[in-house]
Order: sequence, then C-alpha cells, then structure tokens
Amino acid sequence: MHEHSALSEAWFALMQQLAVPSDTAQAGWQQLHQCYTEPHRAYHNFSHIAAMLRHLTQTPLAVHDEAVLKLAIWFHDLIYDPKAKDNEARSAELAVQWMQQAGFSAERCDAVRACILATASHQLQLAAHVPDAALFLDLDLSVLGLPPTQYRHYAAAIRKEYAWVAAIPYRLGRAAVLKKFLARSELYFTPYFRQKLEAQARHNLQRERRRLLYFF
Repeated sequence: MHEHSALSEAWFALMQQLAVPSDTAQAGWQQLHQCYTEPHRAYHNFSHIAAMLRHLTQTPLAVHDEAVLKLAIWFHDLIYDPKAKDNEARSAELAVQWMQQAGFSAERCDAVRACILATASHQLQLAAHVPDAALFLDLDLSVLGLPPTQYRHYAAAIRKEYAWVAAIPYRLGRAAVLKKFLARSELYFTPYFRQKLEAQARHNLQRERRRLLYFF
C-alpha cells in the first residue's frame, strides 16, 4: 500500500505540473489503479511503473519532453492480458483517449502512442521521431540488467503471469523470446544504458535460457 500511496502522490504531482483538470487527473488515476492492480499481474503492475520512474530519476540523460516520457511510462502496460496480442495497441488507444480529454496536443498524443506501440517489439523504428523514445524503451528493459537474484524474481513473476501455459511449451516459448533478444547487436538504445546494463543483461538472459533448456 505504501507503494500505491507514493505512486498516487507522483501521479497527482505530475498532473498539477501539467495543469491537468482535477477531475481528469482523478479519472486517470482510477483507470491506472484499476488496471495495474489486476490480480493476474505478477510483473506488469505498479511495481514495474515505480521501478521505471525510479530509474528515470537516477539517470543523467536529458529529457526532451517530460510529459510525453512520463505519460508513456504510466500508460504503456495499462492493458495486459498474457493471452492477447494487442495489449500495446489497446494501451496506446486508451492513453490517447485520456490525453485528449486532458487537453494535450495532437503531437504529444502521437508521441506517447508511438512510444507505447514500440514496446510490442522493442524496436526503435516506430518511435524514432520521438526524442525520448530511446530512453523510454531502455527504462522499460532496465529489468533485464538487474543483479542475478533480482532478475530471478523477475523471471519467476513472468512465469506466474503465464501459469496457464504448461511447463514444456512455456520453457520453449520463453527461450525463443530470449534468443531473439540475445541475437540483437545491442539490447539498449542509449550509450548510458548500454554501458550500465548491457553486459549484465546478456548474462541474465543467457543464464535463464540455459536453465529453461536444461532438460532438452
């Protein structure tokens, strides 16, 4: 509950900073709270949002548009159904709907939409025109570069979200996802995150993949 209280304070402070009408700010918070506290979310929940915001405060990188970056963080996993293929598109749509009600410009709405859609593949191309997109995507994947013990907690949380998938299909499917990440020349888009997290992230992914395929 302390985390939810801290996030509530952060949300309404941002709303005040951006001069969002109080009723629109309250409606946004209710929507965020309802979605991110859904019981099936073991990882894609408020803790993930809090971690991204925390990493943002710790990064020395310049932010071009704080409103775009923070709203993309808040809304990017608003819809999360592990069985669905359109979570990012639906999250982006709801984010833009709320932003339009709050009076944000079409340019900012487009930027947030592009950032959220880019998380589907974690490729920068869809949001290359957004100055903060690289930082946003790196914040979203900062979890991959956690120390090994914390990374194992993350991997276990992802498994919980896919509890409906049998063991062998899950192992093979998850291993395939990790292989795609490992095949990239770089996991992170900004030099700061590459230097800070790339090596540890690759170690974590390789180790999890070996564990998943141990019996094969």
